Amino acid sequence: MGAERDPERRQGGWKEPAIADHLHRLQRRLQRLPPDAPPRSLCETLTAETTRLDHPGLPLPLRYRAFALLDRRSENLLHRFDAALSSERLDPAQWQALPALCGSLGSGFATVARELDRVPAYRSMFLPALYLALSHTGRAALYAATLHLPPPVGTLLRMNQLYASAETLGIANTPVTVGSGRLDTLGHAFCRLQLLLLADPYRLEPRETHLLRHLLSPAAELARILPWQSPPSPGSRFLLDLEADRAAHHVDERIPVGPEERLRLLDLTLTGGALRELLRGGSSGYTPTEARLLTEVLERVETTSPRRASREERDIALPGAIGIVSAARWLSGHPASTPFPFRLVDESDGGKQFSLPTGPHAPPSVVGELLVTQNEESGEKAEASVIRWYRHDGENWRIGVERLEGNVRAAQLRIVGRGTSCSAVVLGKRKLRCLLVPAGCDLSAGDRILYRVEEVSMAARVEEVRPLSSLVSALHISSLAGEN
Repeated sequence: MGAERDPERRQGGWKEPAIADHLHRLQRRLQRLPPDAPPRSLCETLTAETTRLDHPGLPLPLRYRAFALLDRRSENLLHRFDAALSSERLDPAQWQALPALCGSLGSGFATVARELDRVPAYRSMFLPALYLALSHTGRAALYAATLHLPPPVGTLLRMNQLYASAETLGIANTPVTVGSGRLDTLGHAFCRLQLLLLADPYRLEPRETHLLRHLLSPAAELARILPWQSPPSPGSRFLLDLEADRAAHHVDERIPVGPEERLRLLDLTLTGGALRELLRGGSSGYTPTEARLLTEVLERVETTSPRRASREERDIALPGAIGIVSAARWLSGHPASTPFPFRLVDESDGGKQFSLPTGPHAPPSVVGELLVTQNEESGEKAEASVIRWYRHDGENWRIGVERLEGNVRAAQLRIVGRGTSCSAVVLGKRKLRCLLVPAGCDLSAGDRILYRVEEVSMAARVEEVRPLSSLVSALHISSLAGEN
């Protein structure tokens, strides 16, 4: 493409050699970045490069090619993130800047795509740029949910608007080459993202969200986006407002909806059928965790209305500890243990919601972990719960829990014959003991244990090991007379 045909020439007489020189300088800067540098610094550096390039004063060909370079460089970082998720070596603090990087790349490609659409000479670049804008914007939303962070402001709105643009132009189902020669469409990519967000990653561990991305991919291809019908027909259909900053959600007649031209239905009827087929029979080949995740998604897909629990509002300060080890230290009065300043927001028959101020000592991603709280003013016994979801509302952490039982006490446990020991928490009355231990403890039915509670040592046999989550197991035990 000669400079005389460059539509951006009026913006400063840019020529191909100048563009190439600019790209070479960017490439050299990217090559100097250590591939194994801490993720946080890489995310921040790449975001700064992306923000600097997202400027209308730079010529359009330069911005498109520069964003393509940043896209390829960010792929290495995304592979590292996926590897950390799958290997359970994820340090959430190192990756908190990743959603912002993806959001910045999505914004840059979206801006470039809008300008490419207005220049016939560059029309061949338009569809790939629009696809990359949607892909990175969707990653920003999904990775934020995976890390239990709020999505960058406007992320879900941009994702919806990018799909709306593709639909308006009649290219939502036009194949585009992505990755290593694989064909995809914006429509399929958009539906995959909506299905994953509908699965609510805020209630999952990061590793489980990573699993779902791969498990749901075949069934997600069967999702469809339909015109709005008022009232919508029954079935696995969810409301999409293409001008709203939110993902697909259950249709709720009590919530006013906008103009019909911007409303769509996400139809997951065929997706639900495919999930049922995948889970049918005992020879599916899925691990227990994978089967549970797919079953939970199927239940959400086939639910025709959101669950409505009767909740009573509360406003009570309740100090507490997260994790069995921290809870045991706090309950035993360890001088170095400092409880978190939780505030009870509301509660129902089976659960509670807590608020925790954002601060330098905020807890890590803890879905599935044990939470122990105590109302010290009323003198109530400590109560145990399992954290089922965890999100940030922009100001505070919000934590939803499933209640277990009160009268919680700290314990130390040792497995007879092995010498291994671990912290534990005792639930229930003295004659009906249940011990909560970290899920990684190597315990099984028939094992003999010694445990110490409130200066009293006891011997017991493990009757059953029941997982409460991937992080907490319940030991049902029976006392062994004469071995105390």
